[in-house]
Amino acid sequence: MRLTLRTLLAYLDDTLDPEQAKLIGQKVAESPVAQELIERLKKVTRRRSLANPPVLGDSSRLDANTVAEYLDSKLSPEELSQVEQTCLEDDVYLAEVAACHQILTLMLSEPTRVPPTARQRMYRLVKGRESIPYRKPPEFPADVNRDGPIGKSEDTSPSRWGLYVAGAAVMIVGLAVSITLAWPKPQSRPKGSAVAATLPKDHPNPGDVPAPPGTSNKEPPKPDNPKADAPKPMADVPKPMPPMPDVPKPMIPMPDPPKKPLDAPPANEPSSERREIGEVVSPASALVEHRGGPKDTWQSLLPKARLMTATQLMSLPGSRSDLKLDSGVQLSLWGSLLEFMPFAMFESAVMLHVSPAGFDADLTLDRGRIVLSSQKPAKVRLRFRTEIWDLSLSEKNEVIVDLMTSNPGGARFSKQPGGESPMSQVFLGVLKGKTVLVVGDLKPVELTAPLGPGGPRVPALIGWDNKGKIKEPERLVEVLPHWTGALPTKSPVKEAAAEMKAVVDALVKRLAEKGATPSLALIEMAESPKLSDQTYAAFALPAIDLIATLADALDDITKPALRGPAVLSLDNWIARPGDNGLALHQMLINKKGYSESQADAVLQLLHNFSEQDIAAVGTYELLFDLLNNEKLSVRELALWQLLRLDPEGAKTSMYNPVVDDRTPAINRWRKRLTEGKLPPKAPKPMGEPTPKPMGNGPAAKPPGGDKKPSRQGPS
Repeated sequence: MRLTLRTLLAYLDDTLDPEQAKLIGQKVAESPVAQELIERLKKVTRRRSLANPPVLGDSSRLDANTVAEYLDSKLSPEELSQVEQTCLEDDVYLAEVAACHQILTLMLSEPTRVPPTARQRMYRLVKGRESIPYRKPPEFPADVNRDGPIGKSEDTSPSRWGLYVAGAAVMIVGLAVSITLAWPKPQSRPKGSAVAATLPKDHPNPGDVPAPPGTSNKEPPKPDNPKADAPKPMADVPKPMPPMPDVPKPMIPMPDPPKKPLDAPPANEPSSERREIGEVVSPASALVEHRGGPKDTWQSLLPKARLMTATQLMSLPGSRSDLKLDSGVQLSLWGSLLEFMPFAMFESAVMLHVSPAGFDADLTLDRGRIVLSSQKPAKVRLRFRTEIWDLSLSEKNEVIVDLMTSNPGGARFSKQPGGESPMSQVFLGVLKGKTVLVVGDLKPVELTAPLGPGGPRVPALIGWDNKGKIKEPERLVEVLPHWTGALPTKSPVKEAAAEMKAVVDALVKRLAEKGATPSLALIEMAESPKLSDQTYAAFALPAIDLIATLADALDDITKPALRGPAVLSLDNWIARPGDNGLALHQMLINKKGYSESQADAVLQLLHNFSEQDIAAVGTYELLFDLLNNEKLSVRELALWQLLRLDPEGAKTSMYNPVVDDRTPAINRWRKRLTEGKLPPKAPKPMGEPTPKPMGNGPAAKPPGGDKKPSRQGPS
């Protein structure tokens, strides 16, 4: 039984069988992601500040029917994955689904019973205009149990109201006696009292002081019991409280201090409010948006289109999209291709948020490259993964940020959600001006743009990864070449870049046509007879999560130009955070007719080997066996891995995955094991982008030096 959001809700609401509950409990104990999600579910279902999810309009991401079908297990795997992704991205929908599951659990397990007394109390609360004043609700017979369930009259004990009244009377009498005893009584001062003993001898006795006019100086009669009224010492006589001074009351009542909301979201949480925040300023670009929801599709954004917050924006591979926020901050999304840059970083995806107080922009970078700039000092909050970086931009400042993901070397494909996290790397560099970076409680870091050849080295670049966290700033003399975004100028790379630039321009024109959508345009390119169109479609389709075409291409013998880029593109797609690998595995089995072992082989071959695997003979034995697999996709992926590990063997063996008799070529390649040429003596490290975009020297060249980059793949 898989650990999904739905099974987790069933586990929390105790609707699973004991065996299933035990299995899910074990998986929860082993998964920190599941434990974190449980805590989040407990919080969102108690937060009173959450708004209701929109029901109609473009802002609605999940309708009631979709939620009902999700809870009733009626959705397809793709729709199921999209609903869970929407819930994990937005607390509003997560709370809605969790609350609906709780309500259904209560309604189905124990019907609601309303006691008669509760019904009577509700009738007595409010007298509306529609009620009849002289009509009174009927009284219930004495044998009805007013506090128990409906239909039961088990309580036959006598009423306790007499005990309550007697207890209240005793308390009132005791309180009155206590007040009477504590109240101070006036005391007389007879002659010879302790007061007279303290006066000087020539002072008249208090008893001989002349009385005021109209009074008598005669001594009062002596009491019958002199001991009863004997004078008390001053120490035992309670002193009367001094009168309170008259405090003038203010003419205007002072306002009460503002109350803090009990369930206010943390200050570092991004806002989920939707509103317009800027516009597209690019004259022509392949910019698309996705507002969420399983039934929504990607839509194109044309020049001058207004931008919405809480909406994912993406610039397709090879296209640069410029945005201008109403606050004055400018944001550029740089999509790239291997013909443009020496490392794989295809689409650029961000989400804008309503800025918190004191900030001019707030955005989440999901993947790819962006450039932030401002003509005046500005403060920008940059979010990625679990990090929050606050940037203080100076006047005419430009900052470039790259976010790349890859599968770490030695990672194994897991059929359970929440496997090993992919490797995420972020590099922030300053192109112009100065930037102050603040990360949590760390000391602020000041970064300065390089001054150029002959100038001093200045801290201009800082890196981060989800394994070793933030790095020390790196000092540069000049801006790195791949930061400029300029196309290659040397042949034959120049011709390849120009060819792909023409493909991107044609896509931009197609997206501007009436009725065109990104999915339709890219599928048309995948079916085009032009190899350049097929290659671009292979890199762009996973950007909008259309991988079915690439899965078909892996087994299509008629499209060798599409198979190679499809392998690289799928490798990049499953490296994103989430369970993309698991979604691909399920699609291969449920929709493409793969066996369990064949789907396992595809997903494992899309992961990188560790250095220990590369040095092991068994790794090559396994790859040589897979070169003769029944599925063309498995053979293609095994060849892709061997090409990276042993390019010399690929040349000498002359292996072709599409021919019928592949055994002679495999035997020639396998012979390198017995000759001691495999495993390689000094294997190249796997699992990291090559080359790293961090360093003082110029960017490394693509494989093959200045040769035209291969877009044909291993075939």
